[in-house]
Amino acid sequence: MSQTTDREDSVALPRRNRFGVLFAAVWMVFLGGPLIEGWNLRDELRGWTGILATVAFGALYLYTFATTQQRRRMTMTRPTIREAALALAALTALAAVMIVSVGPTGLAAAPYLAVTAVTLLPTVAGAFSPWCSRPPWR
Repeated sequence: MSQTTDREDSVALPRRNRFGVLFAAVWMVFLGGPLIEGWNLRDELRGWTGILATVAFGALYLYTFATTQQRRRMTMTRPTIREAALALAALTALAAVMIVSVGPTGLAAAPYLAVTAVTLLPTVAGAFSPWCSRPPWR
C-alpha cells in the first residue's frame, strides 16, 4: 500500500515567501492618514482626488511588490530598468497627486517610494566604488 498526499509539492511555496504580500499589505495602514484627510475634504474635488490617488497608490504598490517577489522566486532576477522606472514614475506621480490633494499628509507615500526603489533598482555599492579606497565604516 502506498501513501499519497493531496498536496502538490511543485506548487507549494517556501515557508518564508508564503505571506510576503500579506506582510506588505499590513504596512498599508500608514496610508490611512491621507485617506482620512481626503475624507475630511470630501466636499471638495481635491478630497476625492486624494482618496482615489491614495487607493491607486496602495494598489500599485502592492501589485509591484507582488510581481517583483514572484519574479524573484521564479527566475531569481530583478525587473528591467525600464519596468522599474515605469513603476517608480507611476508611484511618484500618484504620490504627487496625493500631496497636492491632501497636503503634507500625502507625504506618507515617501517610505513606500523608497522601499520600491530599493526593491526594484540595482544595488549601488557606493562604499565599494572605484574611487573609494576603503569602506566608510573602517
